[in-house]
Amino acid sequence: LDSQFRIDGTVDAPLMRWDWQNIFGNAPWLARDLLFDAALIFDAQKISAERLKVTGTGLDATVSGAVSRPTAPEEPVVLDLALNTGLIDPFAARKNLPLNVLPVDTRGWVTDSKGTGKLRTDLVIRGPVERTEVTGAVEFRDFKLSNPRLRHPIEGLNGKIVLGPQAIELMDLRIGPRGDEATVAGTIGRGAEGAVALKVTSAAADLGSLSAIANSPALSAYRIDGRSQLDLAVSGTTRNPQVLGRAELQGASVRRQGWPEPLRDLQGTLTFDPTGLILENITGGLGRSSFSLNGSITGYGTDTANPQLTISSSALDLGAAEAVLDSDLAGGTLRRRFRQTFRSLDGDAAVDLKVQGSQTTGRIELQGATLGLNALNTPLQDARGTVLLSEKGTTFERLDAQIAGSPVTLKGTLSQSGNIELGGEGTLNFPQAVALLSPKNRGQIKARGSVPASFTLNGPAQARELQGVFDLSGLTELTLNDTLRLAPARRLTIGATLSPQRVTLKDTQLELSDVVLDLNGTIDQFGAAAQRYDLRVRSDRSVEFATLSRLVIPVERLGVTAGTTNLDLTVTGPANAPGFGGTLNLSAVRLPNLLGGLEGVEGTLNFIGERVSTDGLTFRLTTGGSGRLSGSLQNFKDPSLNFDARLDRLDLDGLLASATPGGGQRQDLLKNARGRGTVSIENGTLSRLPFGGFTAQVNLERGIWELSDLSVNTAGGKMTGAVRTDVRLNVPEFSGELVLRGAEANQLASQWLDFGNQVFGSTDMTINFRAAGSAPEQFLGSLNGNGSLLVQNGRLASLDLLGPIFGAADNIRGGVTLNTVLGALGGLNTGKFQKFGGSFTLRDGVASTDDFAYAGPNLRLRTSGTLQMVNRDANLQVQGDFTQTGGSVLGTLFRRLRTPGGSRAFAFEVAGPINQIGSVRNLRWSETSRSDELKITIPGLGDVQF
Repeated sequence: LDSQFRIDGTVDAPLMRWDWQNIFGNAPWLARDLLFDAALIFDAQKISAERLKVTGTGLDATVSGAVSRPTAPEEPVVLDLALNTGLIDPFAARKNLPLNVLPVDTRGWVTDSKGTGKLRTDLVIRGPVERTEVTGAVEFRDFKLSNPRLRHPIEGLNGKIVLGPQAIELMDLRIGPRGDEATVAGTIGRGAEGAVALKVTSAAADLGSLSAIANSPALSAYRIDGRSQLDLAVSGTTRNPQVLGRAELQGASVRRQGWPEPLRDLQGTLTFDPTGLILENITGGLGRSSFSLNGSITGYGTDTANPQLTISSSALDLGAAEAVLDSDLAGGTLRRRFRQTFRSLDGDAAVDLKVQGSQTTGRIELQGATLGLNALNTPLQDARGTVLLSEKGTTFERLDAQIAGSPVTLKGTLSQSGNIELGGEGTLNFPQAVALLSPKNRGQIKARGSVPASFTLNGPAQARELQGVFDLSGLTELTLNDTLRLAPARRLTIGATLSPQRVTLKDTQLELSDVVLDLNGTIDQFGAAAQRYDLRVRSDRSVEFATLSRLVIPVERLGVTAGTTNLDLTVTGPANAPGFGGTLNLSAVRLPNLLGGLEGVEGTLNFIGERVSTDGLTFRLTTGGSGRLSGSLQNFKDPSLNFDARLDRLDLDGLLASATPGGGQRQDLLKNARGRGTVSIENGTLSRLPFGGFTAQVNLERGIWELSDLSVNTAGGKMTGAVRTDVRLNVPEFSGELVLRGAEANQLASQWLDFGNQVFGSTDMTINFRAAGSAPEQFLGSLNGNGSLLVQNGRLASLDLLGPIFGAADNIRGGVTLNTVLGALGGLNTGKFQKFGGSFTLRDGVASTDDFAYAGPNLRLRTSGTLQMVNRDANLQVQGDFTQTGGSVLGTLFRRLRTPGGSRAFAFEVAGPINQIGSVRNLRWSETSRSDELKITIPGLGDVQF
């Protein structure tokens, strides 16, 4: 629209919606029952109001001036308006006002406020909509206002405020309800650092209303109520106002955010002068107590405030006073001193104190107080007694209290220089007294019972001497770090020097029921996270292992039942992982839970940090024999062994039984051991088989034992290989690979299979196996695997039965008597052979083969089938042949049997016990002889021909 046009007249709007985005934003102006009387001129640049009068509920306003019309989207709307109202009710009128025109930060003052009263405005509004400048005047009539942003409602506001470009002038602005008004006159500069020049006077000002409009950061956290006569001058800036003058308190109250109770019923005079604050005859109440206060605070409101005060109360409520002392109201110096000493306060105390800067003197009568002192991890409770504060220091005439459930009494002095002369006595009641320790250390002690105690502490802060005696006879439990079990005990006597960073122990003794321990050394950074030990612990005499096992839980787990040792150890390193050092000389020690039982253990153990080592412990085995052990143990929390064990005799069967959960009430310590080492055994027993010259590399992993590079002489031969044993379960499990050379077959069969006097000869065997069970029957019944066997130049006793077998077959005729046949066969079948063996597989205790062969001078056999390892029941198919070797009766026998080529083939089955004649079935002569040779492969020996 390039032309100009004019709108003149009135509009009665029962319901109005005005969309004008440039002015009202995205929300339209909605109003009801408004009457517009306007003369508006529109042109391309602006909209001008010659006359715009708006009337409605609580509203009577006249607007004149112009609003620019932007020609581009980025161009702002510029206002140049004059707003005049009569006496209007803003609370009734605001529902019809275009509130979106107001800046966001001030809109809440209109929308969220409640109140009554009238105001008149004569304002000029100029500038872009986003940053308009408002000048003019606002007049208040009986105006009352409450808003969430105000600390206190304004109970009355009358007078005029003139808004200038640089400052706001308060023209006899009366604040507060009628009769309790404060008159404020002067100027306040506009802006964050605006200059202030105000005069505040009142005969009885309503402090709540006055503090509500005071925009001082120092008052932002406080709520002030009550009345006061005022004659004040305020200068400085809005950010840092300076107050001079006088205030006569007439029942005032002060409450800060976070205070449980206010300072109430305050009477007296406050004088603000250029140096600080003077307090005269101030009385008031705090919590359940009353108090009086006089003096001055130089530099009040700053961190360097210097109080010169006298404070008295017959029964000060310490719980309420704590919040006041820990606030900026007390001043920076007093607040810091309070927090350096106290963590919390509660209870009551009569006080008569003088505060002069950082120095406090006077008398405190504690009347059942609770004192949370920073120096203690738990508060003093029900404290009663007299504390005297003077220029020389603090004196406890007699202070009775409870701490961590324990009664204590303190007497003594603490000088200003830090020198202390303090004595105390009491009874520490456990487990409650564990709370005296820092939270991170409380889990390191378990105690139950009562400990009468007394102590003295004397000297300067740099080196205080502590002497203490603790009667431990009343303790039924005293365990440290789940390692040391000290009850029953008699007495702990402490002699120590305390410095800011170190505790030095000297002449300190722990008297147990049957031994006395001397403690000396240092504890650095005592009580801190970085606490470190450098201590030495010695016994006054040799210690019985029965005593040491009772005291030291890890030693008890070893199961030592006899013997003695010296005790001379060092404890060094951080508190969370201390290292032990020193030497233990063992004598006549008995250890029933290792290697089936040790006794007469002699030698030296060396402790260095997390490592224990020995160059050689000698011992006797309770099962017979002796040995020597050297090596080391690393890391007490997760022990790892490195060892070399040499024994002259050991029953490995018994060791295995004791290591399994089912092996007895006391399991061998090797059951849960972890580590590596070597073992040498001169003689011993394994699977009931004697052995000698045993050597192996050993790996222990908490119930899994691995033997590698195994070499042992047994049954007249030599066995090598590797074996893995798992003893974690009730039934131990085994696996391995073994090679046996030159062993005597009868010994092996007798001990392993309970199958004696059946097979004789030199034996070579290889086997890969898995099995479970500590008893031979369990082991054999669970065998799985495979292998091969070769017995040479031996005798098979079962073949002595072939004569009776053939005689009973009734297949021999032709005039040869039975006795002749039996004699001939008996001479032929002595059971002697050159080779006997083959390959086999094992499945759940059953051996199977299809190539076992026997080769004797006149007889060959080839066997296939199965043999149960436990009961020796067989299911075999046997083929064989006799070979003629001369013209004796045996030759005649073969001719009568029409044996072609000088040999006769036969076959039979075995079903039942392998060494009983009744197990032979279906004996028969074969029509043809088997003349083919059998070849098997024996690992390590190559191919063997039968």
